[in-house]
Amino acid sequence: MATAPARTAPKARWAKFLNEQGIDVPDSATRADMIDLWRLNQDDHDGDVDAPAEAGSLEYFRPAPDERLADQVPGDLSFSTDSGERRDPEKLLISIDGKPTYLYQPSTALLMLVAGSLSAEAPIEDRLRTMLNLVSQCLDSEAERLVRARMFARDNSFDDGLLGKLVATIINKWAPYTLDAADLDTSSKPKASRQQRRAAARAK
Repeated sequence: MATAPARTAPKARWAKFLNEQGIDVPDSATRADMIDLWRLNQDDHDGDVDAPAEAGSLEYFRPAPDERLADQVPGDLSFSTDSGERRDPEKLLISIDGKPTYLYQPSTALLMLVAGSLSAEAPIEDRLRTMLNLVSQCLDSEAERLVRARMFARDNSFDDGLLGKLVATIINKWAPYTLDAADLDTSSKPKASRQQRRAAARAK
């Protein structure tokens, strides 16, 4: 299998690499989009793209200590990812393009992180990436591939409101009571500038 560039490699290098692999790259694709394209075109998601980046990059490999040092860690610095609680994630049957699809329940921690990234003040690019990440975590694998493929369709037929609708559905179904989809900005269009708002007001 071809070795992908580091995640911090320039966009041009990623575009050249994908073209060499026979993968079409939309003109508007960001580096993160191209990394996603490469992952989607692999049989599994264990490709070289997540390998340690070259020395000098922001993602330079940071080695872990030897496991034999575990008994030297003070008790107040010993942490665990395990809350001690367990649940069977629910799944919600929906339809996308007429195909039955499952939305799987995400973790509460992920929902809380998402809520913090969907404020009206957040840049549209950040909101879109947050919504795509949540939707990707929740959709069944076949539906995730379908949505991402439609996003990159050259005919521009993708309904850019779909992500917001799916995020609202996920939050309304599974978010803690303290979260309400109506309080979050799941729009997929940038806010109008002051000049555009004035022009719209004059046109009324």
